[in-house]
Amino acid sequence: MKTSAIMLLAATAVLAGPAAGATATNPTHQLALAPIATSSARDGSHDFDWIHGSWRATFKLLRRPLAGSHDWYTVDGAMRIDPILGDHGNFETGRFGKTGYATLRLYDARSHQWSIYWATQKAGLGMPPEVGSFDGHGNGSFYAWHDSYNGRPIASRYQWTVVDAGRHYHFEQAFSLDKGKTWEVNWISEVYRR
Repeated sequence: MKTSAIMLLAATAVLAGPAAGATATNPTHQLALAPIATSSARDGSHDFDWIHGSWRATFKLLRRPLAGSHDWYTVDGAMRIDPILGDHGNFETGRFGKTGYATLRLYDARSHQWSIYWATQKAGLGMPPEVGSFDGHGNGSFYAWHDSYNGRPIASRYQWTVVDAGRHYHFEQAFSLDKGKTWEVNWISEVYRR
């Protein structure tokens, strides 16, 4: 039931568009969506096809992001990813340590970009989504330019690297306080097929 509710909430946010009065420069409105980056010409609708199924992961997390910390900790996790919407999306449920989470990825055929929504049991739905695409060689970059962390305005970035399609991928999350000039990586995942 919780998974269905999270998926419904995320899909409603995507389909409804920005809340009344919400703009990309006003991150205080929960449904303000990230601006769409430059559209790529290639059809990326199948860029996540290799990810469907069950995976195990080691997550390495920076204990205190944006605090000059170098104190990392590691937790193991597992996830299941299923296609939705005729392969124009997928839905992931999993755990890292004791925390349950869900991820909704949706492909926009007009912009040729994916929007990635993330939710946890503890924090709920994270907005805005990360928006971006793969380069056709297994490297994906996704950005939320008007995000926030602990009340501070940030840009956030997801980077995906397909190490061995269908068997192993690498993921990093990073935050920037200077609009993308510099990035601090705060989450690293090595993920393997189960």
